[in-house]
Amino acid sequence: LLSWGYAAALDERVSAGCLILPERIIGSNGEIHRVNPEWHRRLYRTLERKHPLRTDTLAESDAIVKTSAQKRALAKRTQAAATDMESAAQARLAKEHGLPFMALRAVVDTLSTDIPQNILNALDTAGNVNLWKLFTTGHSLPADWIKIARLGIQFNAARRALKGTRDLVLDSSCF
Repeated sequence: LLSWGYAAALDERVSAGCLILPERIIGSNGEIHRVNPEWHRRLYRTLERKHPLRTDTLAESDAIVKTSAQKRALAKRTQAAATDMESAAQARLAKEHGLPFMALRAVVDTLSTDIPQNILNALDTAGNVNLWKLFTTGHSLPADWIKIARLGIQFNAARRALKGTRDLVLDSSCF
């Protein structure tokens, strides 16, 4: 089972578009989940020369980590370099079913990036940004537009990183 997607940086040395290939994931309850070591070695060897890559710990968050202050607090509590909301749950599922587990996450928002309130207001129940809602409520928080543009640039860096690894990850993930 591969947890594949996006993460938020908790370390100032982690930039947008950097790939996180964690050796372990800390659940929000403190439980440690380890990835499959052989799969991790294969992916690391495949990706290390082609993409910025870190193997630091990934921490689970129960909610969107919206501000730099929240990110710093989570980093202090967990010593993790990045956070997401899905990987620990997928690790638990893999363990329950006796499946090998791996996570690969591309960083979208850096430690200093606060998530604009307009984005948060425009999220639907599935966690996707409703563009109509974003653009029709944008007048209420005009200062957020600079933050939204910055976040868009960071998202594109993360999206390109994941897209550029897709075939490499699939080829290295056969057991």
